[in-house]
Amino acid sequence: MEVRLGAPGEIDGAALVWARATASRDGDAEIPALEEAKAVLLESLGSERSMLVVAEDEGAVVGFAIAEPAASWRVAEVRYVGVDPDHWGRGIGGLVLARLTEELAAAGFRLAQLLVYADNTPARRLYERLGWSRDRKEPSLHPRTGKPEVRYSLLLMKEPFVPPGFAVPLSLATEQFRLEPLGPQHNVSDYRAWSSSVAHIHETPGYETSSWPDERSIDDNLRDLQAHADDFEHRIGFTYTVLDPATEDVIGCVYIYPAPSDEHDARVQSWVTAGRAELDVPLWRAVSDWLAEAWPFERVDYAERPDSKTTSADSATRR
Repeated sequence: MEVRLGAPGEIDGAALVWARATASRDGDAEIPALEEAKAVLLESLGSERSMLVVAEDEGAVVGFAIAEPAASWRVAEVRYVGVDPDHWGRGIGGLVLARLTEELAAAGFRLAQLLVYADNTPARRLYERLGWSRDRKEPSLHPRTGKPEVRYSLLLMKEPFVPPGFAVPLSLATEQFRLEPLGPQHNVSDYRAWSSSVAHIHETPGYETSSWPDERSIDDNLRDLQAHADDFEHRIGFTYTVLDPATEDVIGCVYIYPAPSDEHDARVQSWVTAGRAELDVPLWRAVSDWLAEAWPFERVDYAERPDSKTTSADSATRR
Protein backbone atom coordinates (compact mmCIF):
# COMPACT_ATOMS: atom_id res chain seq x y z
CA MET A 1 0.00 0.00 0.00
CA GLU A 2 1.23 3.49 -0.89
CA VAL A 3 0.34 6.69 0.97
CA ARG A 4 1.08 9.88 -0.96
CA LEU A 5 -0.21 13.22 -2.15
CA GLY A 6 -3.22 12.71 -4.35
CA ALA A 7 -3.47 13.78 -7.97
CA PRO A 8 -6.48 15.80 -9.23
CA GLY A 9 -7.84 12.75 -11.02
CA GLU A 10 -8.03 10.77 -7.78
CA ILE A 11 -10.83 12.85 -6.30
CA ASP A 12 -13.31 10.30 -7.68
CA GLY A 13 -11.67 7.51 -5.70
CA ALA A 14 -11.66 9.62 -2.54
CA ALA A 15 -15.32 10.53 -3.10
CA LEU A 16 -16.29 6.86 -3.38
CA VAL A 17 -14.47 6.14 -0.11
CA TRP A 18 -16.20 9.07 1.58
CA ALA A 19 -19.63 7.95 0.38
CA ARG A 20 -19.18 4.36 1.56
CA ALA A 21 -17.56 5.32 4.86
CA THR A 22 -20.17 7.94 5.71
CA ALA A 23 -23.04 5.57 4.98
CA SER A 24 -21.45 2.83 7.13
CA ARG A 25 -20.69 5.21 9.99
CA ASP A 26 -24.20 6.67 10.06
CA GLY A 27 -25.98 3.35 9.44
CA ASP A 28 -27.52 4.51 6.17
CA ALA A 29 -28.58 1.84 3.69
CA GLU A 30 -28.30 4.26 0.75
CA ILE A 31 -24.81 5.30 -0.31
CA PRO A 32 -24.52 8.86 -1.70
CA ALA A 33 -24.04 9.09 -5.45
CA LEU A 34 -20.54 9.72 -6.78
CA GLU A 35 -21.30 13.22 -8.09
CA GLU A 36 -22.88 14.21 -4.77
CA ALA A 37 -19.91 12.92 -2.79
CA LYS A 38 -17.44 14.50 -5.20
CA ALA A 39 -19.13 17.91 -4.86
CA VAL A 40 -18.80 17.71 -1.07
CA LEU A 41 -15.05 17.06 -1.20
CA LEU A 42 -14.34 19.62 -3.92
CA GLU A 43 -15.66 22.37 -1.62
CA SER A 44 -12.51 21.86 0.49
CA LEU A 45 -10.11 21.70 -2.45
CA GLY A 46 -10.73 25.14 -3.90
CA SER A 47 -7.59 26.78 -2.52
CA GLU A 48 -4.16 26.33 -4.11
CA ARG A 49 -2.94 25.48 -0.58
CA SER A 50 -5.53 22.72 -0.11
CA MET A 51 -4.16 19.18 0.08
CA LEU A 52 -5.38 15.69 -0.72
CA VAL A 53 -3.53 12.63 0.58
CA VAL A 54 -4.56 9.16 -0.58
CA ALA A 55 -3.79 5.60 0.41
CA GLU A 56 -3.70 3.34 -2.65
CA ASP A 57 -3.89 -0.45 -2.50
CA GLU A 58 -3.76 -2.61 -5.61
CA GLY A 59 -4.56 0.38 -7.83
CA ALA A 60 -7.57 1.60 -5.86
CA VAL A 61 -7.96 4.47 -3.37
CA VAL A 62 -8.82 2.93 0.00
CA GLY A 63 -8.29 5.95 2.25
CA PHE A 64 -7.80 9.71 2.03
CA ALA A 65 -7.47 12.93 4.00
CA ILE A 66 -8.18 16.51 2.92
CA ALA A 67 -7.10 19.82 4.47
CA GLU A 68 -7.55 23.45 3.47
CA PRO A 69 -6.35 26.79 4.90
CA ALA A 70 -8.40 28.12 7.79
CA ALA A 71 -9.19 31.81 8.30
CA SER A 72 -5.58 32.25 9.37
CA TRP A 73 -3.11 31.31 6.62
CA ARG A 74 -0.94 29.77 9.35
CA VAL A 75 -3.62 27.24 10.30
CA ALA A 76 -4.87 24.25 8.31
CA GLU A 77 -8.33 22.79 8.79
CA VAL A 78 -8.49 19.01 8.24
CA ARG A 79 -11.91 18.58 6.68
CA TYR A 80 -12.07 14.87 5.93
CA VAL A 81 -10.36 11.64 6.91
CA GLY A 82 -11.94 8.59 5.30
CA VAL A 83 -11.23 4.88 4.94
CA ASP A 84 -13.17 2.41 2.85
CA PRO A 85 -15.22 0.18 5.21
CA ASP A 86 -13.71 -2.96 3.68
CA HIS A 87 -10.31 -1.76 4.95
CA TRP A 88 -11.26 -0.59 8.44
CA GLY A 89 -8.99 -1.87 11.18
CA ARG A 90 -5.77 -1.72 9.13
CA GLY A 91 -4.51 1.63 10.50
CA ILE A 92 -5.06 3.43 7.20
CA GLY A 93 -6.73 6.42 8.84
CA GLY A 94 -3.63 7.04 10.94
CA LEU A 95 -1.33 6.66 7.95
CA VAL A 96 -3.14 9.21 5.74
CA LEU A 97 -3.53 11.67 8.61
CA ALA A 98 0.14 11.40 9.58
CA ARG A 99 1.23 11.94 5.96
CA LEU A 100 -1.15 14.88 5.64
CA THR A 101 0.26 16.64 8.71
CA GLU A 102 3.81 16.08 7.43
CA GLU A 103 2.89 17.75 4.14
CA LEU A 104 1.13 20.62 5.91
CA ALA A 105 4.18 21.30 8.07
CA ALA A 106 6.43 21.26 4.99
CA ALA A 107 4.10 23.77 3.33
CA GLY A 108 4.51 26.23 6.19
CA PHE A 109 1.36 25.62 8.22
CA ARG A 110 1.99 25.97 11.95
CA LEU A 111 -1.18 24.42 13.36
CA ALA A 112 -3.70 21.84 12.17
CA GLN A 113 -7.26 21.65 13.46
CA LEU A 114 -10.22 19.37 12.92
CA LEU A 115 -13.75 18.77 14.15
CA VAL A 116 -15.05 15.32 15.04
CA TYR A 117 -18.39 14.10 16.34
CA ALA A 118 -18.24 13.97 20.12
CA ASP A 119 -19.54 10.38 20.10
CA ASN A 120 -17.03 9.14 17.49
CA THR A 121 -14.83 7.42 20.05
CA PRO A 122 -12.63 5.43 17.61
CA ALA A 123 -11.71 8.57 15.68
CA ARG A 124 -11.01 10.55 18.83
CA ARG A 125 -8.75 7.77 20.14
CA LEU A 126 -6.87 7.83 16.84
CA TYR A 127 -6.31 11.58 16.98
CA GLU A 128 -5.15 11.46 20.58
CA ARG A 129 -2.77 8.60 19.81
CA LEU A 130 -1.24 10.71 17.03
CA GLY A 131 -0.64 13.60 19.42
CA TRP A 132 -3.71 15.75 18.76
CA SER A 133 -5.13 17.65 21.75
CA ARG A 134 -8.75 18.49 22.40
CA ASP A 135 -9.47 22.21 22.72
CA ARG A 136 -11.08 23.46 25.90
CA LYS A 137 -13.96 25.10 24.05
CA GLU A 138 -17.48 23.75 24.44
CA PRO A 139 -18.71 21.38 21.69
CA SER A 140 -20.34 23.02 18.68
CA LEU A 141 -23.22 21.64 16.61
CA HIS A 142 -22.66 20.29 13.12
CA PRO A 143 -24.53 22.64 10.72
CA ARG A 144 -26.18 19.79 8.80
CA THR A 145 -26.79 17.02 11.35
CA GLY A 146 -27.00 19.07 14.54
CA LYS A 147 -24.75 16.58 16.33
CA PRO A 148 -22.18 17.90 18.85
CA GLU A 149 -18.63 18.19 17.55
CA VAL A 150 -15.39 18.73 19.45
CA ARG A 151 -12.25 20.38 18.09
CA TYR A 152 -8.77 18.89 18.14
CA SER A 153 -5.51 20.63 17.26
CA LEU A 154 -1.94 19.61 16.49
CA LEU A 155 1.10 21.90 16.60
CA LEU A 156 3.06 21.47 13.36
CA MET A 157 6.06 23.65 14.19
CA LYS A 158 9.32 21.77 14.77
CA GLU A 159 10.05 23.91 17.81
CA PRO A 160 7.53 25.88 19.88
CA PHE A 161 7.54 29.60 19.12
CA VAL A 162 7.96 30.37 22.81
CA PRO A 163 9.10 27.96 25.56
CA PRO A 164 6.30 25.90 27.15
CA GLY A 165 6.78 27.56 30.55
CA PHE A 166 6.93 31.12 29.23
CA ALA A 167 4.18 33.40 30.56
CA VAL A 168 3.07 35.44 27.55
CA PRO A 169 2.64 39.11 28.52
CA LEU A 170 -0.97 40.25 28.38
CA SER A 171 -0.39 43.99 28.35
CA LEU A 172 2.02 46.85 27.80
CA ALA A 173 1.04 50.31 29.00
CA THR A 174 2.55 53.76 28.59
CA GLU A 175 1.04 57.22 29.00
CA GLN A 176 0.39 57.34 25.25
CA PHE A 177 -1.06 53.90 24.50
CA ARG A 178 -1.97 50.53 25.93
CA LEU A 179 -1.57 47.07 24.36
CA GLU A 180 -3.83 44.08 24.98
CA PRO A 181 -4.44 40.85 23.02
CA LEU A 182 -6.46 41.47 19.85
CA GLY A 183 -9.79 39.67 19.64
CA PRO A 184 -13.26 39.73 18.03
CA GLN A 185 -14.42 42.27 20.62
CA HIS A 186 -12.24 44.88 18.88
CA ASN A 187 -13.73 44.33 15.42
CA VAL A 188 -15.64 47.58 14.87
CA SER A 189 -12.91 49.85 16.23
CA ASP A 190 -10.11 47.86 14.56
CA TYR A 191 -11.85 47.93 11.17
CA ARG A 192 -12.44 51.67 11.46
CA ALA A 193 -8.80 52.24 12.42
CA TRP A 194 -7.04 50.45 9.59
CA SER A 195 -9.61 51.06 6.83
CA SER A 196 -9.25 54.82 7.39
CA SER A 197 -5.45 54.61 7.13
CA VAL A 198 -4.71 52.24 4.25
CA ALA A 199 -2.24 54.48 2.40
CA HIS A 200 -0.51 55.49 5.63
CA ILE A 201 -0.05 51.86 6.74
CA HIS A 202 1.43 50.90 3.37
CA GLU A 203 4.04 53.63 3.91
CA THR A 204 4.92 52.30 7.37
CA PRO A 205 8.26 50.41 7.58
CA GLY A 206 7.56 46.71 7.21
CA TYR A 207 4.39 47.19 5.14
CA GLU A 208 5.77 48.69 1.92
CA THR A 209 5.22 45.46 -0.06
CA SER A 210 2.47 43.91 2.07
CA SER A 211 -0.81 42.81 0.47
CA TRP A 212 -2.61 44.11 3.57
CA PRO A 213 -4.42 46.43 4.18
CA ASP A 214 -6.82 45.44 1.45
CA GLU A 215 -10.53 45.82 0.66
CA ARG A 216 -11.90 43.13 2.97
CA SER A 217 -15.30 43.60 4.61
CA ILE A 218 -15.93 44.05 8.30
CA ASP A 219 -17.20 40.43 8.41
CA ASP A 220 -13.93 39.23 6.88
CA ASN A 221 -12.09 41.36 9.42
CA LEU A 222 -13.99 39.64 12.23
CA ARG A 223 -12.84 36.24 10.98
CA ASP A 224 -9.28 37.55 10.80
CA LEU A 225 -9.45 38.80 14.40
CA GLN A 226 -10.74 35.44 15.57
CA ALA A 227 -7.86 33.76 13.75
CA HIS A 228 -5.39 36.01 15.56
CA ALA A 229 -7.06 35.19 18.87
CA ASP A 230 -6.79 31.48 18.08
CA ASP A 231 -3.10 31.91 17.23
CA PHE A 232 -2.60 33.61 20.61
CA GLU A 233 -4.38 30.77 22.43
CA HIS A 234 -2.26 28.16 20.67
CA ARG A 235 0.93 30.19 21.23
CA ILE A 236 1.91 30.23 17.56
CA GLY A 237 1.70 34.01 17.18
CA PHE A 238 0.75 37.01 19.29
CA THR A 239 -1.21 40.02 18.09
CA TYR A 240 -1.91 43.04 20.29
CA THR A 241 -4.31 45.88 19.62
CA VAL A 242 -3.02 49.36 20.44
CA LEU A 243 -5.59 51.39 22.39
CA ASP A 244 -5.88 55.05 23.27
CA PRO A 245 -5.90 55.04 27.11
CA ALA A 246 -8.40 57.92 27.23
CA THR A 247 -10.99 56.68 24.71
CA GLU A 248 -10.24 52.93 24.40
CA ASP A 249 -10.34 53.39 20.63
CA VAL A 250 -8.07 51.18 18.50
CA ILE A 251 -5.23 53.31 17.14
CA GLY A 252 -2.84 50.58 15.93
CA CYS A 253 -1.67 47.00 16.15
CA VAL A 254 1.45 44.94 16.95
CA TYR A 255 2.13 41.47 15.49
CA ILE A 256 4.69 39.03 16.93
CA TYR A 257 5.10 35.89 14.80
CA PRO A 258 7.78 33.35 13.85
CA ALA A 259 10.26 34.69 11.31
CA PRO A 260 10.16 33.11 7.83
CA SER A 261 13.87 32.19 8.04
CA ASP A 262 16.32 30.92 10.65
CA GLU A 263 18.12 34.26 10.60
CA HIS A 264 15.69 35.62 13.20
CA ASP A 265 13.70 34.20 16.14
CA ALA A 266 10.65 36.37 15.51
CA ARG A 267 9.25 38.88 13.07
CA VAL A 268 7.47 41.90 14.51
CA GLN A 269 5.34 44.48 12.71
CA SER A 270 3.40 47.45 14.00
CA TRP A 271 1.25 50.25 12.64
CA VAL A 272 -0.71 53.21 13.92
CA THR A 273 -3.51 55.17 12.27
CA ALA A 274 -2.82 58.18 10.11
CA GLY A 275 -4.45 60.36 12.74
CA ARG A 276 -1.95 59.17 15.36
CA ALA A 277 1.12 58.98 13.13
CA GLU A 278 3.22 60.73 15.76
CA LEU A 279 3.00 57.55 17.88
CA ASP A 280 4.71 55.28 15.34
CA VAL A 281 8.24 55.82 16.67
CA PRO A 282 7.26 55.82 20.37
CA LEU A 283 5.37 52.57 19.81
CA TRP A 284 8.38 51.07 18.01
CA ARG A 285 10.69 52.07 20.84
CA ALA A 286 8.38 50.79 23.58
CA VAL A 287 7.78 47.46 21.82
CA SER A 288 11.50 47.06 21.08
CA ASP A 289 12.35 47.54 24.75
CA TRP A 290 9.51 45.20 25.73
CA LEU A 291 10.81 42.50 23.40
CA ALA A 292 14.30 42.80 24.87
CA GLU A 293 13.16 42.77 28.48
CA ALA A 294 10.07 40.53 28.63
CA TRP A 295 10.28 38.10 25.71
CA PRO A 296 12.60 35.10 25.09
CA PHE A 297 13.83 36.22 21.65
CA GLU A 298 17.45 37.04 20.83
CA ARG A 299 17.19 37.96 17.13
CA VAL A 300 14.12 39.96 16.19
CA ASP A 301 13.26 41.27 12.73
CA TYR A 302 11.47 44.57 13.41
CA ALA A 303 11.85 47.24 10.74
CA GLU A 304 13.56 50.32 12.17
CA ARG A 305 12.01 53.75 11.89
CA PRO A 306 13.78 56.55 9.99
CA ASP A 307 13.40 58.99 12.89
CA SER A 308 14.48 56.56 15.62
CA LYS A 309 17.81 56.76 17.41
CA THR A 310 19.19 53.46 18.66
CA THR A 311 22.44 52.17 20.00
CA SER A 312 24.37 49.57 18.03
CA ALA A 313 23.37 46.96 20.61
CA ASP A 314 19.71 47.86 20.20
CA SER A 315 19.96 47.61 16.43
CA ALA A 316 21.58 44.20 16.62
CA THR A 317 18.77 42.97 18.83
CA ARG A 318 15.98 44.39 16.76
CA ARG A 319 17.06 43.50 13.26
